[in-house]
Amino acid sequence: MNALFRVITLLLVSIGTCFAHPGTIHITFISPNPDDQDFWGITHNFARASAKDLNIDLDIVYSATNRYAYLKNVRQACASIDKPDYLVAVFHRAIAEDILFIAEECQIPIFMVNAGIPKEDKATIGNIRENYKFFIGHMAPSEHFAGYLLGKQLIKSARDKSLSDTIEIVGISGRRDGPEALARNEGLKQAAREQNVLLHQIVFADWSGDKAGKQAAELIKRYPNVSIIWAASDHMSINVKNTIDRVGSSDKVITGGIDWTKDGINAVRSGLLEASVGGHFAELGFTMVLLYDHYHGIDFISEYPSTIYSEMHLLSRENIAQHYDFITNQDWEKVDFTRFSKAFNPDIKQYDSSFDNLNQ
Repeated sequence: MNALFRVITLLLVSIGTCFAHPGTIHITFISPNPDDQDFWGITHNFARASAKDLNIDLDIVYSATNRYAYLKNVRQACASIDKPDYLVAVFHRAIAEDILFIAEECQIPIFMVNAGIPKEDKATIGNIRENYKFFIGHMAPSEHFAGYLLGKQLIKSARDKSLSDTIEIVGISGRRDGPEALARNEGLKQAAREQNVLLHQIVFADWSGDKAGKQAAELIKRYPNVSIIWAASDHMSINVKNTIDRVGSSDKVITGGIDWTKDGINAVRSGLLEASVGGHFAELGFTMVLLYDHYHGIDFISEYPSTIYSEMHLLSRENIAQHYDFITNQDWEKVDFTRFSKAFNPDIKQYDSSFDNLNQ
């Protein structure tokens, strides 16, 4: 790690104080996107409802998509005079260790969410609380499984619709440096291998709907017999579907996405998309529960000594009616988040953050 970077970090940290908010828990989340980004908007609002129930002062800091701008926000949060009790952040490639180093130097417990540890950093980061003792927890979606689940469902749908004798697929993914996008891609590849279908190519659209739509048009030209365009997000998938309709391929090409955005779920219900995989919007909200308990002396490490993999679920036309109202209304204020906490409920033996338990 750059020596100058370490010096700057230590100087910034020394500016802050070691005092947290009296009488309440102060948590800062460094978000990679603002509220108007579909998935992150749901994630933030769910977490706000959880924090409110648990009397947590949750500060969400929005970052630009540039990872170094993200790192700057992490550094500023740690150097703040009003330093948080806990920091929550998202792993990015090339700065994963830098994020943990900052938390270590300012001695703020940090909990990572939403993305796995980048492959190239796993050896040096090690296990939770091993090489970085303030790295107290990690929750990430089963991204590989999400990509696999979507790919398998799209292949099934293509076969059910008899779109082609030979199923051909192309994929449109997120960022090249995003561990979540790369893991979803691997899931698609596994589904294609298992189902013995032809996966031509996976391209990267940087999570941009407009770029995904343009790429879809080029891919349909390049592979005229393609019957599935797999997309790594609902937002991109909807734009892909618009392109499919515009070029006159709606009777032979299908698509689906990941994230369970409101638009994505409505698109599944209306038949525009074949499926959406999601549920991981709840991660940040359940992290609030774990940190609340940790603050009150109940350490989740005994139950979760390693990464917590949040469940991913498939919504398709077959089961959309069962969950539609709960997911699209997004009335998280009706959820009593204290019922998930061991501090509030000493009889709880094991945490249950499953979607089925949430939707009760």
